[in-house]
Order: sequence, then structure tokens, then C-alpha cells
Amino acid sequence: MSWQCISMCCRKCREFYSKLRIRRSMEIIYSNCYFCEHDEREIYFLEDLNAVGYRSVDRYLGLDLEETKVVLKKLAEFHASSMKYIAEFPTEAASLLPATFDQGFGDDFTKSIAVGGITTASKIVEQWEDFENIAEKMRSTIVKFEECAKRIMRPERCRFKVITHGDLWANNILMKYDVVEGKTVPLDAVFVDFQMDFVGSCGYDLNFFFNTSVQLEVLKLHRYELLRYYYTQLKGTLRKLGFEASTIPSWDAVMAEVRDLEFTSYYAMVCELPLCCVDRDGAQGLTLNSLTNPQEREKVHKKIFSNKRVLETLRYGLDRLDELSVLDL
Repeated sequence: MSWQCISMCCRKCREFYSKLRIRRSMEIIYSNCYFCEHDEREIYFLEDLNAVGYRSVDRYLGLDLEETKVVLKKLAEFHASSMKYIAEFPTEAASLLPATFDQGFGDDFTKSIAVGGITTASKIVEQWEDFENIAEKMRSTIVKFEECAKRIMRPERCRFKVITHGDLWANNILMKYDVVEGKTVPLDAVFVDFQMDFVGSCGYDLNFFFNTSVQLEVLKLHRYELLRYYYTQLKGTLRKLGFEASTIPSWDAVMAEVRDLEFTSYYAMVCELPLCCVDRDGAQGLTLNSLTNPQEREKVHKKIFSNKRVLETLRYGLDRLDELSVLDL
């Protein structure tokens, strides 16, 4: 992706958010940009959200139930507001960069993350009892991955369109907390790093976020509760924005988007989660070259796939996706 494209996207995003703030008094969604310069390099001076009480979340542990609900509330408001923006400013919305995988892998780095992640994961999974069939299906997805990703990411197949965040994982979320009766509770979330946003399906953000950033036990016990919560917030925000009842997506439509984009869950869990969980020691030797160099890549992937959370998530998540026939490409 060229810096010119990123620059255009960032300018459009700033226009997007400024228009939203004019139209509706809402909690902070993003940091203010006080200065930007586009020359040979891009320079941004952004508001320090730490100064107003926001801080990073634990990307190694993942978000608990209440933290996840706070994020989903903000995501629903963001998606709903973007639907208003798409309706009122279609030309500006159309100028956003294409979806992730819209043109396939796009570059060697993205290809190495996808192919390398699936290859390494399949070698680990095939060693588990009764997972041989799933491992074989995973290997078959390597050849078909690019075409499948391009197909499901086409915006024209969406039942309704939103502007996605595009890279919604723990490191791109800041949380504000308070202490209530001696217990720390989450109050609000703010998103950062919008350079991957695109017009597409809400299912992309939801599945990517769930599979990179939410604790496994929370997903096991509360997946549908969380999806219902997201939908309630989405519907409520759309009503406040003046959408007629007949134009508000139904629960079934939202769930259809989530199911159609379950392939995103596969990608996020197998290819992104291991990188999200890398600690400082594990990051030693993790470079662009090590991920694109075939000799170095396997060594790096074996290292990052040793994480307990990653392995437990794979055991549960691959069974679930296999049951949904997501691996039957």
C-alpha cells in the first residue's frame, strides 16, 4: 500500500469523524489530530488519550466479559454512524481503500502471515488426537485461501454496509476504567489506528475482534449474548440517527453477516492471534525479513505458536469452524 493511498484514507477518515461529531453528541471514539503533514514522510500529532484516563488493555490475557461489552457498544455506535455517513456521503465513502484481501494477498508480507500461519498451525494440529481431518482441511485451505478471501470480502455481497475499523484487536483499543466498591470496572473504549478501514461487512470487525482479543472462556460462554448486545446497541444508535424501522438491519441480517464472514475468524485465529500474543521475549528475531524468508519463517512461527492461549483457542476454535463447514472450501 503506497503512502499516498494511506494519506488519502486518513484525510477521508478525519472528514468522516468530524462530520459525525457535528451531527451527534457522542462519547469520544478517536483521538483528535492536532497537526499532520504529508511530504516524503507522514507526520501526525495526536491527542494523548492517556492524559484523559485511557490506557492500553492486556493483549496477552485478552478482554473479559465487561471489557468486551464496552468495546462492542463503541463498535456498534461506530458502525451505525458509518451507515449514516455512507448514506449521506456516498462519494467520500467510496474513496476509502478497498477491503483487506479485496485483491488477494496484495504483498509478500500479507501472504507470508496467512500461508505461514496456516502451514505451521496445521503441523501442530495434526499431532493432536482426532484432529487429523481438520489438519488436512487446513492444508487444503492454503491453496484456496486467496480466492475465498477475495470472494467473501466483496462489499456488494453485504446485506448492509458499514465502514469497518479493519484491524480491531487489543493493541488498537484504549480503555477507561473506574473503581466501584473496590472493583476496577471498564467505562469506555476508544479505537486507534484506522488506516485499514474499508466499506464492507460488520462481520469482519466482529469476527476479527472476537478471535484476536477476547478471552476464550468469554467466547465459549457468552458469544451469542455478546452478539445480541452488539445488535441492541447498533439498532438503538440507528434509531437515534433517524433511521426508519424498515431500514434498520434485522438480527437475522447481522447474524448472516457474521456467519458469512466466519472465514475471517479462521484467518484471525490462525494467522493473527499468534502474533497478537507475542511477548517481548517471543518477539526476539521477529522482523519483516523473518516472516517473509522461508528459512526463518518456520522457526519464528514455531516459536509464536507455543503460546498457551493460542493453542487452547485453536483447539476450541477449529472444532467450531469445522462444525460450521468453514474449512470446507
